[in-house]
Amino acid sequence: MNRIVMYDHTLRRTSIKANLTAQRWYPTALALPNGDVWVPGGTWAQKPNGTWPKAAGADVYRPYDNRVTQVPLNKKLWEAAIGNWYMGSLVLPSGKVATMNMNMMQVVDPYTGAALAEAPGLPDPVENMVWEFPRMGPQVMLRADVITPGKPMRYEFMAFGGSFIDAALRKDIAKCGPVTCDREKGEQRTCSEYSVRIGLVLHPNGRHVFDRQWVVEKMPGPRCIFDGVVLPNGHVVLIGGQQRGIGDLTNATHYNGGNQPWNKPWIYNPYAKAGQRYSIPGATTKIARLYHSVAQLTSQGDLLATGTSNAKFWESSDSKDFSRTPLGVNEYRQELFLPPYLFRANRPARAAPEAPSWVPYGGTFQMGYRFPDAPEQTSDSERRRRKDAACKSCGSIMNPQSAGCVQAQAASALCLNGSPQPTLFV
Repeated sequence: MNRIVMYDHTLRRTSIKANLTAQRWYPTALALPNGDVWVPGGTWAQKPNGTWPKAAGADVYRPYDNRVTQVPLNKKLWEAAIGNWYMGSLVLPSGKVATMNMNMMQVVDPYTGAALAEAPGLPDPVENMVWEFPRMGPQVMLRADVITPGKPMRYEFMAFGGSFIDAALRKDIAKCGPVTCDREKGEQRTCSEYSVRIGLVLHPNGRHVFDRQWVVEKMPGPRCIFDGVVLPNGHVVLIGGQQRGIGDLTNATHYNGGNQPWNKPWIYNPYAKAGQRYSIPGATTKIARLYHSVAQLTSQGDLLATGTSNAKFWESSDSKDFSRTPLGVNEYRQELFLPPYLFRANRPARAAPEAPSWVPYGGTFQMGYRFPDAPEQTSDSERRRRKDAACKSCGSIMNPQSAGCVQAQAASALCLNGSPQPTLFV
């Protein structure tokens, strides 16, 4: 719970590099622009009464000399959640971090814990909606326009689904833990059917200003314990999850964290008109992806969906539509989901000149492309936006970052910017 282990892919070997200053079960970890790793949140070991004491502050790991230093975490942010588990943390170009915890959002300085901006509270009917374990819903940073030096920059953030926790339940949970008190009722509680969206403007003078209110939208149905993946075209795939219940590690037949698994992904189009942003593409799976499953965008533009630690003990009125694993409680089958854009007939293909095998940080390079037919008109901002991949766990997003990629475009070639720093990947 407190070891830092590094994997060397050239040797296929792991080695212990350092220890965190505290036990941190289910923390967040993300690389900052300077290469440091910020590790906030998490809890100490569970007490006999079922409670999980929250770990103090945050740790900063410096991989260059393998040093760990504890730094403050904003007090209000720390107090907001039950366990500070898997805080959705999104790195801004300023080096600050937009953090979504429980059901609140702040921009914080990762080294001092200072809150530089705080989003308004959630409005009705979602004021009690939460995204923290074991009632998770994914949080994402939508694709942003390319940064223009000296100009304000707007980013938008979303949280999808999750569940609800009122003041009385929160009080009970504080006495006996997030799962124990609410296990039987929580397993039958319907997940949230809402998503919320808010904008943040970064000003050249360093100010961070949130919108005055959240935009609340209804999803196609209730959903929690699932993944949200931002595609290169800016759309968001929502995949896996369930209609009722909580995230639970149980393997007892009389406890069941997952009820009514979803077997179809949804797609959210942030550029469509209000009320028309959700669509159901029609692809179905026979594998229930619940707690501890994950979906990740690949370099081919499709999604790899894998895992779950609740592969056996779930219930569904549509169980005939699913295939349970014969291998116990863990799911080892993997799947690929191909989003609709991969079926467009007139997609660009690579052509000469080929991209180089390596490019220095901050360097430029050319890459050729061609269309089978006359290319569709594409706006400058559409061509120039890129979203860096993020690590994911339990429906939370950690470490997505944005950078301008296209420097210039000719009829058959792009002039591209290489990654500006080691913490961004092209």
